[in-house]
Amino acid sequence: MWPLEELIIANNYKLRLSMRTDGSMPIEVIYKNEPRGPYLKSVFKFFPLGINSLDAFASNYFWLSSPNSFNDPFDFNTKLIDPISNKVKNEYSKVGISCFSTKKDDVLMWGHYAKGFDGFAVKIKGLPRQKAFGSKEFKLQYCGEVAYVNKVIESKKIRSEFRTLYLSIIKHKRWSYEKEVRLVYIGPEGKERKWTYDPNIVEAVYIGFKVFEDLTPERSLLLNTIIDKYPRLPVYYVEPRYDLFKVKFERIPKKKLLELCGRVSFGR
Repeated sequence: MWPLEELIIANNYKLRLSMRTDGSMPIEVIYKNEPRGPYLKSVFKFFPLGINSLDAFASNYFWLSSPNSFNDPFDFNTKLIDPISNKVKNEYSKVGISCFSTKKDDVLMWGHYAKGFDGFAVKIKGLPRQKAFGSKEFKLQYCGEVAYVNKVIESKKIRSEFRTLYLSIIKHKRWSYEKEVRLVYIGPEGKERKWTYDPNIVEAVYIGFKVFEDLTPERSLLLNTIIDKYPRLPVYYVEPRYDLFKVKFERIPKKKLLELCGRVSFGR
């Protein structure tokens, strides 16, 4: 494989376009002058409690969001790279992104992405970085950490092959506390944006304390899904430590979960 061009996007972080003997031109992510390892460490997916998140959890898929739905107006903003061709605009419309974090104990993360502790988080085993996996109708573009930057590179300095990936993995440094990891797929426009996964990659579930305050049908469905689908999985109760501005985790015994769902009687 012969390197053709590199794009430096942050300190110690760059993209490398290479040419293979078969004529393909893959993009590698280079960190500290070395290609990234084949697997990520464990990551955490945060969910607000709701019908869509419960369906995703019960059915083993992550939703590949359109960048248009992101809460940061500067995140994947195509206006940052102008002009762009119709071909590139069409590719942008097919991008699907699922966001994770390497942190589980940040109060802001639980506030923003788990509905103020009225949600849950799932711990996922290391994901392969460059292997095409999951739903066949999608092509994996990237699996790895977000690059946090202070400013965007001018479009004239970015080779067209880099543009979609570049916009997909950069965020302003103000978001660096999130320690974000992204799956970036390119898929046919209009297709369902579901990336299915093997349930065996789930290592633990963390549940915000508000879920237990009043067991609504949605909250009860979450607990019953855990009991039925992941009977051996460790489950943790999550609440803020207001005196220390930290998050506290406490493992929930399976019997307690069963009692909360009315599946065994209290006191037995």
